[in-house]
Amino acid sequence: MPLTDPSKRRPNKVLLALLVFMLGAVAFRAITPRSKPEPVVVEGETMGTTYRVVLDANVSPKQKLRVKKAIDKLLAKINRQMSTYDPESEISRFNNSTSTEWVNVSLGFAKVVEEAKRIHEQSGGAFDVTVGPLVDLWGFGAKGRRDDPPTEEEIGELLDSLGSDRLEVRLSPASLRKSVGTLRVDLSAIAKGYAVDEVSTFLLSRAYRRHLVEIGGEVVARGAAPGGGPWLVGIETPTKSPSEGQRVGKIIRLNNRALATSGDYRNVFEADGRRFSHTIDPRDGQPVTHDLASVSVVAPTCALADALATTAMVLGPEKGLAMLSGLPDVEALLLVRAADGTFKEVPTAGMEALMAPLRSPAPR
Repeated sequence: MPLTDPSKRRPNKVLLALLVFMLGAVAFRAITPRSKPEPVVVEGETMGTTYRVVLDANVSPKQKLRVKKAIDKLLAKINRQMSTYDPESEISRFNNSTSTEWVNVSLGFAKVVEEAKRIHEQSGGAFDVTVGPLVDLWGFGAKGRRDDPPTEEEIGELLDSLGSDRLEVRLSPASLRKSVGTLRVDLSAIAKGYAVDEVSTFLLSRAYRRHLVEIGGEVVARGAAPGGGPWLVGIETPTKSPSEGQRVGKIIRLNNRALATSGDYRNVFEADGRRFSHTIDPRDGQPVTHDLASVSVVAPTCALADALATTAMVLGPEKGLAMLSGLPDVEALLLVRAADGTFKEVPTAGMEALMAPLRSPAPR
């Protein structure tokens, strides 16, 4: 079962990771000489989206098959832990239980919740994995769209029963406990990044030291890219209309780091002349109203990059930039919506050093 609803598959994550993985089209044509053999690519489906793993060209067909089987098994395991669309998953069983006692879970599940709670506290509550019911209430979740915004009473009732401060986690033994029986957990804003990290860790354990892993737009790169140098990954530039399609605006150099992007410019609805974003602030239950269109975060792990991108989208351009700029080994590029419909680039201090020139694909 996927982590996300397979009927709503997108080339990006549920919370709109707007990163475009530029395999072949830009990255490898730009850095791999035509005389060199092509790198080995392992592909498949997972979490309601696709995954892609790039390895050195010297991997044999038998090795490739073994790697794919192992990756598929690992990703299936993570789905069984954290997919809210699998009624038998660990997270579904935890959500469906009204018990306020400790519930045993897998260590991986507990570690993701622990990281989510750490970011929740660090962000002053802007990142919250219990926000799912609010997303549903506003018509952006599994229950489908709505034509009018919810009432203040409806929002207030949900806020009284949500919050990561009502969720406890321990690693030994690995278990979770909620203080409110109706509390539900949704890890969509961090689990894909965690899965990317786990696949990369597996590859390193098998001595595949040079690789790139991508799941639904979340990326981690290890070692040098084919042909030498860093891996090159494209970031999508927001467009005024979804009908304009995807357009790469920046290319980022990645070397032993991860990249994740979150944005709000496609998943919206309008009522009474107001525009409502799918990004819900868990602190007040309202869609954000600032002009931040997307955030791309580079961090040591993909789980961290994934969660921080979502957090910054809640905080907005000023507070989001301040938070990201104050974190060690974290860089980011914020795209802020201007009055004329264009987008202003606002990078952290070290982000510009990671940007590569945007150029056309080399002829083959």
